Amino acid sequence: MTSKLLAACMIAGVIVACSSPVFAADLPRIGKFDFISCLAGKQNEITHGPTHIVGTVEMLGTQRSNPPGALFDSTASRCVSSYSYIDGKYATDGFCEFVDGQGDRYLLKFNRLPAQGGTLEGLHGTGKYAGMKLRGMYERTAPFPATPGNVHACVKSTGDYSFE
Repeated sequence: MTSKLLAACMIAGVIVACSSPVFAADLPRIGKFDFISCLAGKQNEITHGPTHIVGTVEMLGTQRSNPPGALFDSTASRCVSSYSYIDGKYATDGFCEFVDGQGDRYLLKFNRLPAQGGTLEGLHGTGKYAGMKLRGMYERTAPFPATPGNVHACVKSTGDYSFE
């Protein structure tokens, strides 16, 4: 093997090894999480008078953890939800799937409270997230100007996770 080929193989190995901040062995069996999700997507709504509104939202986004490299850092997300505003009562719930650079996935459920935040509950994981249980809260962190038919949001999520 020539020295140039050996050097190229070594550089490629370092790039592959360093491109993924969290591996299965790196996840503590119990811990806390803190990350920001920024999302954007489409909204479909039925307005059946001023006190009867229902709709769905599908959003795509990314997560950045605090500290960097912690749980869900640099993951992509896809979220779907439904909401209603009926006679002055607002309700919404939905689901998000996070996918990391290795293709490992985690599904969680969220429920929005009447304020600008809500609860998170972990449902299922694959790969390094298999067997992980998660509970937490989220709150909106940055308002964005509305555009017709679109939804934009950044939310901060915090809580605890553990492995069975």
